[in-house]
This record gives sequence, C-alpha cells and structure tokens, in this order.
Amino acid sequence: MPTYAATSAQLGIGPSRLVPSLCILGMLAVIFAAMVTWLLYLGDLRRQEEELAQAAIRAATVLDHNLTLRAHSLSAMRLTAEQYLDGHAQLTVNPATALSSTSGGYLLAELSGYRGEELGHLAGRGAAPGAQSAAAREMAMALALTPLFRTVIRRDSDTLRVSYISERNFSYVLPVYEARPPDLERTRRYYETVEASGQSVFWTVPHQDEDSRGLVVGVGMPVRDGGRVVGAVVADLAISRLIHLLDDHDLKGAKLLLTTEDGIYLAGDPSHLQLLGGNGAASRQVEGEFLLLRQRLDAAPWTLQLVAPRPQLRRNAIRQALPFALVTVLLCGSVVLLVCLAHMLRKIATLSIRDGLTGLHNRRFFDAVAAPALRRAHRDAKHFGLILFDVDHFKRFNDNHGHQAGDTALSIVATSVARRLRRGADLAYRVGGEEFAVTCEATSGLAIERLAQELREAVAAAAHVFPESEFGHLTVSVGVAIAPPGEETDIEALYRRADAALYRAKANGRNTIECCRAGTAEA
Repeated sequence: MPTYAATSAQLGIGPSRLVPSLCILGMLAVIFAAMVTWLLYLGDLRRQEEELAQAAIRAATVLDHNLTLRAHSLSAMRLTAEQYLDGHAQLTVNPATALSSTSGGYLLAELSGYRGEELGHLAGRGAAPGAQSAAAREMAMALALTPLFRTVIRRDSDTLRVSYISERNFSYVLPVYEARPPDLERTRRYYETVEASGQSVFWTVPHQDEDSRGLVVGVGMPVRDGGRVVGAVVADLAISRLIHLLDDHDLKGAKLLLTTEDGIYLAGDPSHLQLLGGNGAASRQVEGEFLLLRQRLDAAPWTLQLVAPRPQLRRNAIRQALPFALVTVLLCGSVVLLVCLAHMLRKIATLSIRDGLTGLHNRRFFDAVAAPALRRAHRDAKHFGLILFDVDHFKRFNDNHGHQAGDTALSIVATSVARRLRRGADLAYRVGGEEFAVTCEATSGLAIERLAQELREAVAAAAHVFPESEFGHLTVSVGVAIAPPGEETDIEALYRRADAALYRAKANGRNTIECCRAGTAEA
C-alpha cells in the first residue's frame, strides 16, 4: 500500500528523512544545552560563594597575623616587667623621689639623669607612694620599659601609644600628648576580667582617642607579681590601619566588616551595618538580597563579616553561563528553522505531486508510482487495473461556458471520483487537460470493471448541467485495462491498452465503459 512519504521519496522531492532527525537532535541539544547552562549557573554561584569564603578566611588570616605581631611585642614587655618585679633585673632609678603633688594626685617631675623628652608621662591618683614602697618599685619597672615602648612606636606607625597601667592607681604613657590623670576605673575592670578568665591577652572596646587620633582599640597583657595581677602593658592601635588591611582584598563587589563579638562596628564598609543583627553564630547566612559570611578571628574576640550582594553574584554567574545560553538560543533558532524547512519541504512535495486545480495526484506522480504498483499487485497475486476516463465534449463545454466553468466541471469530476475510492491502494490522477486515471488492484478483473462502472455513474450522478450534451449533464467515457497475475506486461503497454479502450468508449456513444483484458489486441 503506497504512502505519501514513500511515494514522495520515490520522486526525490519530498522532505528528507534527515530533517525530522535533525529536528529531534536539535531539540535534544537544546534541552542538553539548557541543562548545562543551568548547572553552570548554579555551579558558578557555588564557586563564587566558596571563593568569597576563602577570601574571608585569607583576610581573617592577615588580620590574625597582624594582631598577633602586636601581641608578641607586648609579650616581650610583659616578660621584662615581670623580671624586674621578681628581682631578676636591677632597677637603677627610684621615681618616687621625683614625684610632685597635683590636685587629687601626683605626677613625675624631672628625674635625675633623664631629660624630660626621654621619658613618658607618669601620673597617679591619691597620695604619692613612699620611696621604699611596692608602688615605687613598680613605677621604676614601668620607667625601665621605656626603651621597649619607644621601639614598638618607632617600628609600628599605627601604634598610637604604649602604656603601663597599675592597679595602684598610676599609669605610665609614652609618648606624652597632654598631662592628665589616667582613667583607671575602666582599666580595673579589665584586670578583673583577665583574672576571672585567665586570658593572657585582652582587647578593649573601640573608643575615640583622647588626643583626637580617631577610633582606637587597645590590646593588653596582664603583668603579674608573685602570681597576682598588678598591672598591664597596653598598646593603643589606630583602627584606620585595620580598615586598610580590609581594603587590600579583591572581593569583586563584596564588602568586609570587622565587628566585636557583641556586634560593635570596628572597621570596613558601614553601609551594611543593618544586616549584622542576625544570628552571629551562623557562618553562612542569607539576609534578603545579601549573602553574609562570618569568620571568627583567633587573635582577638572579633568577627570578620563578608557581605556580598546576591544580585551581583547572579549577574556574575549569568556572565559565566552566557556562552552556553547563547548556544541554547542558537540551537532553538536552528530547531525552528529546521521545523520550518520540513514544513516547507512537505508543502513543496505536496505541490509537486498534486494537481493544483483538482487536488488529485498529477501525471508526474502517476509516472513514479504506477509501475511499482503493477509489480506489487503481481507479487501479491492480484489483478491490476488501469482506468482512464475523460470528460465528454469538454471542448464544447469550455467554448459555451468559459474556462472558469470548465475548471469547476473538472473539480466536480475529480471530487466525484475521489469520494468513490475507499481503498488505500486505489489512487486517482489527473494526467491531462480533461483526462483522468485510476490505478487499483483487486482479486478479480470483474471487481475492477465494477469500480470503473461506479466511477462513471458517480460523475453522472453529480448531474452537473451541460445543455449542449446529448445527456444534459456532464459525463465521462471510460477505458479499462486489466493485468491479471502472472501476465508479462509493463505500465506503458497497459496504458496503451486502456487508452485504446477509452477511444472505443467514445466511438460507441460516450458515457460508457470499454474494457481491454489481457491478450486483447490494442487498437
């Protein structure tokens, strides 16, 4: 049974089988590319988050290293101070002999053997201690630390001052900015915290420098005498240096903030402070359109917080996945083009095998499929029939009613014939101006003759008015050629026999059929 695709392929004008395959492959490629693009997008988001987490770790490491160096310099001072207090090092001066009273306290005046600018500022509250008191010995120890104080300040421009603060209500500060009694109440609370926690390093809360040097934070170490905390060495650091350390990192749009464990702002971009009210214990947190990464420092009780805008991360991920997205778009376009091409090829194939006026198959299609249909019928041991018919007196009809009416008449004939053909193997063709053909197969020659008679009757039953005809309506003359199974013939010979039978039908008065069976001589 012939099919459209098969016969179109025989003609070489139908859509290539490659086109549907390409369409399917294109669609699969689009799906694959879309999946790859999506996976790349998600993968790049994860990669960016991991890179930002690593950047936070690196920044925290730099800060830890920087702060640890400060703590190490204080450690040397503490050890030296405790050696003096333990008597392992000789104290050569007694500052208690050079104290002068002030309102509510005392301060160190000129000390024999030292110029004023060589020493820092020593001041205290209450009555001045005696020359042989433990406080006098502690003051001498503080003055002995002066070379270490100067070394730290000289080497580190971000250390604003170094101090020794005693629980005996005095302090020694280098360099000297202004003579004022020290604020020891706050320091005493630091001592109590250190003794309670056993920490060797403590950090103060950030505060404005008393000498207008900006925001500062203090790092200190307790000094012990006989196992008891008697004071502390403290270095005041400019937080501006910490800000510079944070700015040295390329974070691709993310910002670093440094806060205390209580969420007090220290350094960094303050524009995202409103995001810091979340759960500080979470190392990764999403706050609206921001990704928040937290990294605790080891050297100080501080937290480094990285704030990354999620829209920027998404844009970065889209840029990374864009090449694959473009490939996806191109593949989609290719699929659309291939589908359009397949549709156009089918349309062209239909136009090339169909008669534009009647919708029946055309002569080209007949030439392509008639011979294979004959061979197939013989192979299946069936009778093959070729039925030729044309409209009686069609030239007369055209002359009297016009060519447009003639086209309508041909369409009526074609419709009448096509409606009668119900088997898939029965095909109708327009093979000439008013000449038509039908190829069919049947189990007997009589069945083919009956089909021919039914086709003639179907046209007559349409009763399309034709006053100039002796029948008063359109009629057709029919010639039939039958090739039984086993007959050695071809489609050309069969066509000549059917054509001869058609001429006999016309000669016998028209609107009739003539049959040319196997072995009958051709006219």
